Amino acid sequence: MKKKLLSSAALAALACSIGVGAYAAEADKVEVKLTIGKAEAVVGGQALPVKPPVIVNNSTLVPLRVISAAFASDPQWLPDTQGIVLTYGGKTIELTIDSVVSTVNGEKRNVPSAPKLIDGTTMVPVRFISETFGAEVSFQDEGGVQSIAISGSLAEGTAPSEEAPVIDGDEGKTKIGDSHWGWTMNYPSGLVQDFQALNGEWIYFSDANGEYGIDIEVDTTQPKMKESGLLAALTDTIYDGTILDKRLVQSGPVPYAKVVSRSSAGSYLENRLYLKDGVLFWYGFEAYDEANYKNQAKMRVYQDLIDSFEVSFDAADDETKDVSSVKDGYIQHKDDVYGIAMELPASWTASSDTTGLNFYAADGDLSMYFTMNSLEKGDTLEAWAQRHEKRFAQELLPAYREIGKLPDTKVDGARALVRLWSERADDSSDWTDTYDVYVIKGGYKYNFSFFYGKDNRDESRPTIERIIESIRIDESVAENNFGYLDDAYGIDMDATTEIVNEVYGYSFNVPSFWTEGYYNSDESYTYEYRGGSLTIEADDTTTYKEAVASEEDNVKFAMEYDSTTKIVENVAMTFKGVPAKKIVLRSGGGEGSLVSTTYVLEKNKVVYTIRAEELQSSRTPENIKRMNDAIDSLTFE
Repeated sequence: MKKKLLSSAALAALACSIGVGAYAAEADKVEVKLTIGKAEAVVGGQALPVKPPVIVNNSTLVPLRVISAAFASDPQWLPDTQGIVLTYGGKTIELTIDSVVSTVNGEKRNVPSAPKLIDGTTMVPVRFISETFGAEVSFQDEGGVQSIAISGSLAEGTAPSEEAPVIDGDEGKTKIGDSHWGWTMNYPSGLVQDFQALNGEWIYFSDANGEYGIDIEVDTTQPKMKESGLLAALTDTIYDGTILDKRLVQSGPVPYAKVVSRSSAGSYLENRLYLKDGVLFWYGFEAYDEANYKNQAKMRVYQDLIDSFEVSFDAADDETKDVSSVKDGYIQHKDDVYGIAMELPASWTASSDTTGLNFYAADGDLSMYFTMNSLEKGDTLEAWAQRHEKRFAQELLPAYREIGKLPDTKVDGARALVRLWSERADDSSDWTDTYDVYVIKGGYKYNFSFFYGKDNRDESRPTIERIIESIRIDESVAENNFGYLDDAYGIDMDATTEIVNEVYGYSFNVPSFWTEGYYNSDESYTYEYRGGSLTIEADDTTTYKEAVASEEDNVKFAMEYDSTTKIVENVAMTFKGVPAKKIVLRSGGGEGSLVSTTYVLEKNKVVYTIRAEELQSSRTPENIKRMNDAIDSLTFE
């Protein structure tokens, strides 16, 4: 899901903390000194103007740019989750703004204090990150002055950061801009490009002397925005400090809102929001030092730079430097964690989860998911694909699935298998394709899965083929960053795991590939698989008679609420040697898209409700047997 304009302040705040280039650590040392409340850090012996470190919940937070500079690690921003990814020395840390949950190489870790956006800067927990990266952190309090020192050696293979690209290195260029998104501005001597998002919709520049930063963001997600709403929308993003001037400017070729403010930290900010052809252009300028922006001569230079921004790009102007990352409608994406690079459509967004990478467009049908697993001894491409086919066949009835085999292809010079899985939902005639590409490189198996509507198969194939042809894999990166990664499709689908509830004294066996429900507790255990679930509830506060009556009421309500709900079976029976009630419902019309089977019984003064829910499409013989076996395995003390 694409970010909304309201998140622009958060994005700008992160961007303001990313500029690391000119302040890299010297030689192979990690050396940082900071003082609580002081707007300066010394990194590798060089002074760096920063937002002052703060203490939150007894934990010290420092600007992200300090960590980036110290460890020569360029952060990756995940806009959909407000996540920050730092990679260094074989360790990958993923943090999320306002969350104490982080991951280190995919394993969850709690941080003592959540990362924060404070006065326009992303602040992160210094001890957690530094010690995870192998450095030492020391604190001193002398006469009320609290200081922090980070020390260590750069990890083997980590080169100290060179200066970030300086735009004015191009002889004869007087402007910079983005031909894809259509904006241009002047550039002064020493302008540094610190960060650029995957498709260039967000870019950040800073002054090499640390005087100011410029943040530009393009937002295509609000096509209904009107000129009259610009000022209110922009004002809503100013959440700190004092607004000095705000107005809607309509005198130029493109209307824009303008808000000038002074932050609580003392910096000067001018934010503008332009609207052109349904696209929003957010421009933010921040001068950090009050002495500079109160200097009339310097302020005139700043204002000339601000006023030079325009939402147009002249491709015929040889004096304009094009910083667009989009070429022929595609962008070059490189992931330094998995070691893969590929061309992607410019409209796609990238995100990650604990097991892989997602690529998608908010308004598009085609998307892709990448995952990687360890190569077991003796495993082959064919055996790997056959395991996928076996599981797919056992997950869906034939009426809801199709299996296709396409010609082999090549990925980065290596032979790759291609399989096509098509499926439809119970209540739909629309089919969805999964175009799976399997390739082995080094000690890992790489799986690229493309998803799209079957009706768009012909339209999607050229894009898929171009992406596949562009993929490059550096297997040494995976070897350095990862250990053993198990293959979910390598699990024996007939293996079971015993589940024991010690509080209520019962146990049962479930297939090992079933997953535990999110809200499990002593009173309710749920285990799920694709298209079905099994729940066992225990209640020692009610009676068998009351529980049966309650279930009967639930049935009546379901039938009143959904006219397709029908009773298939409603009988008294014996279950595990005690009286029980069994109710089977179908809902969804026709055969019924959902089958719900409920047992109610009392054992050892505890009332148990056993509920099996199965989508009709998933009621394969194998799944039915596994469900029945799981229910039959229930035993009581």
